[in-house]
Amino acid sequence: MNRRSFIATTGASVVSWNAFAAPSEKVNIGIMGAGGRGTALAKSFSKIPGVQIGFIADPDFNRATNAAGEVEKLSGKAPKIDKDFRKILDDKDIDVFVCAACNHWHAPSTILAVKAGKHTYVEKPCSHNPREGEIMVEAAAKYNKLVQMGIKGALGLKFVKPSILFIKVKLAKLTSLNLGI
Repeated sequence: MNRRSFIATTGASVVSWNAFAAPSEKVNIGIMGAGGRGTALAKSFSKIPGVQIGFIADPDFNRATNAAGEVEKLSGKAPKIDKDFRKILDDKDIDVFVCAACNHWHAPSTILAVKAGKHTYVEKPCSHNPREGEIMVEAAAKYNKLVQMGIKGALGLKFVKPSILFIKVKLAKLTSLNLGI
């Protein structure tokens, strides 16, 4: 995807570009949580050109296996699977961490993910209290990573797609963006 198709696809107006470089070929996503929401996100993300699901982690290995099977049906490539989400954080090929696990994991996993160098998409609620949210913001700033909180279907793929595409371009040094949704 090039800059022109990115803007056309998202309906975005770019405010500032700084040393724009060609984006990597694919955004590789690791998903924590393979229940209904995690699997739905994996399937949605699999449909976005230039996006690949590289890892799915869930303590219930059967859920992870089933979600990986759904991704493979859509993309032709099965992601790695594990019970331990920290394997996603350790995987240097993963660009984006998605937290679709239980609510009590949203803030801690997001903080660990940005510390591990991953841009992060986290489902709502992002935290249990304001202080957790502040720590998330501090971590994102400290490690220079994007954190996007999902709003589960309120805007659907129309909103998620620009978020992931923004991360793809961010990997190539985009510095600012306004979305016209």
